[in-house]
Amino acid sequence: GQVQRYRLAGDADLTEQQLHDWLPDAAQWLALNDPATGHFRRAALDSEGRLLAWLAIGDALPLCDVEWLANCFADEADTPHLALLAGQPVDAGPDLGPVICSCFQVREKTIQAAVEEGADSVEAIGKGCQAGTNCGSCIPELRGLLESCSV
Repeated sequence: GQVQRYRLAGDADLTEQQLHDWLPDAAQWLALNDPATGHFRRAALDSEGRLLAWLAIGDALPLCDVEWLANCFADEADTPHLALLAGQPVDAGPDLGPVICSCFQVREKTIQAAVEEGADSVEAIGKGCQAGTNCGSCIPELRGLLESCSV
């Protein structure tokens, strides 16, 4: 199946009723609220427990495994609810930090490892792990990581 991803910005409050109206086919909504960090997540499931929609609301992009989530839409209904809300599998492995390069889903520790292995410029990081080689919006963060790792 095909998965569509959207990244929206705004400051309007979204009510639970608006979510339910937006996706009336959802038989069940899972919710995770963390007001301390400003992160709110919702997962909509169909009547058989399959993922219909996943939504994260917050001031910053959430840590999640976008590719894994995309695969959850095609999977059977046995994905643990907590994993769905977390946006990553239960056995996700080590925390690689936040996604720095959205285009290629490259995480902070992967970039740090590239710098430690000798990448001494944004271009060298790109050759090592693709970060910064598409839209370029992460280049300022890559420069910051270069400076902090070089100290």
